[in-house]
Amino acid sequence: MAKVIGTPERESSRIAVTEMQLPMSVDDFQKKFNKESHEQFHNLPLISGVDKLINHFKYIRIPMAVATSSHRESYELKAKPHNELFKAFSHVVCGGDDPEVKRGKPHPDIFLMCASSAWCSRILQMV
Repeated sequence: MAKVIGTPERESSRIAVTEMQLPMSVDDFQKKFNKESHEQFHNLPLISGVDKLINHFKYIRIPMAVATSSHRESYELKAKPHNELFKAFSHVVCGGDDPEVKRGKPHPDIFLMCASSAWCSRILQMV
């Protein structure tokens, strides 16, 4: 599991098929995994205490953004049940389908893109 956390969906699928020696193509695995996982995204609980942390950062006006390797559709499905909490984030970069994110995690591309955004540039000018 640790090998796939944070990697782009295509790379996660390739790792899963290879490591588990699955008798299916990467494409077939990705389609099946996406179908089944998307059905479960509306049930994802928050990690204990994360709501308090995010609300505290919001209260003391610490700007926050999301940098995820997920596709936009997956991100929106995961965030929807916690819509009010996710309003605290001013910017979202979805590396799974953003053509500007060339390499997924652990490479820093997605974080650099988030940091170079107009949103972050305004924050840095205020510091």
